[in-house]
Amino acid sequence: MVNLLSGSVTLLVIGSVSLALAAEGGASHGPSEWADLLYRILNFGLMVVILVLVLRKSAIKSFFANRREELERRLVTLQKEKEEAERRYRELEAKLKEMEKSKGEIIEEFRREGEIEKEKIISKARERANYMLSQAEATIQRELQSAKERLMAEVMAMAAKKAEELLRKNIKDKDQDNLIEDFIQKVGRLH
Repeated sequence: MVNLLSGSVTLLVIGSVSLALAAEGGASHGPSEWADLLYRILNFGLMVVILVLVLRKSAIKSFFANRREELERRLVTLQKEKEEAERRYRELEAKLKEMEKSKGEIIEEFRREGEIEKEKIISKARERANYMLSQAEATIQRELQSAKERLMAEVMAMAAKKAEELLRKNIKDKDQDNLIEDFIQKVGRLH
């Protein structure tokens, strides 16, 4: 910007001087008129340069002032956002810790319930096993009793058959008559 300004001032001075020299060749005006014109042009150029510098300086100042204010606002906004993000982070971290604690409690509760259910299942299984054992014992006892009764009946049948065979071999007609008489006497006494 400064180069542009100094270039403009240089062009203005050169232009003024060339006008003055060109005017000198054409008519004969007095040197004071040309010097006056040259001073006026130079004065006008300096005024334009100073005006441009002042305007630019004030524009630059306002630009930097505005930029500074904007940056300060942005910095404040960013600080607030950072604080909000940190606060939210702390909240989420606290919630996470609470969830972890809750998770542990839930797992422990399920573990306790599982143990209780396990004990119930084991207890029911023992009851069922005891019932099945008692049923098996009762069945075994019935089978043993039935087997004893069948065995007894077979023994009695065999004993009766043996006794009959022995009686047939050893009993004579006379013994048979004595047994019949004896039986009749016993029956007669009962009645």
